[in-house]
Amino acid sequence: MMNWKVRHEGSPEAVERTLPELEQGLADGVWETTAPNTYSFTMLQLLFDPNFTGALVGTLKTRGTIVVHGRTIFSGEVAVDITDTDGNLLFSGGGAVDGKRIVSEPLN
Repeated sequence: MMNWKVRHEGSPEAVERTLPELEQGLADGVWETTAPNTYSFTMLQLLFDPNFTGALVGTLKTRGTIVVHGRTIFSGEVAVDITDTDGNLLFSGGGAVDGKRIVSEPLN
């Protein structure tokens, strides 16, 4: 199962949503600079049948804005929408995001 925990602004409680198990494909997207060290982005990710039939079952769209702090840390907000192949909305949510940049590791 895919579990999404969404914390709504002003609420200490996380709302948990469970969706049918889905295989996630590679995400592709675009980003643009909106201010110094600030970027907005949209990514699309295909979702496939969990039984490995290769059947497309939907799309995950992630939109957000991040601010890069220094060279390796970022924080921001995201919104996600999951739709089926007919475009019906199955899940919509959002929240805060933070993370660290992936760094290059030498082979040897």
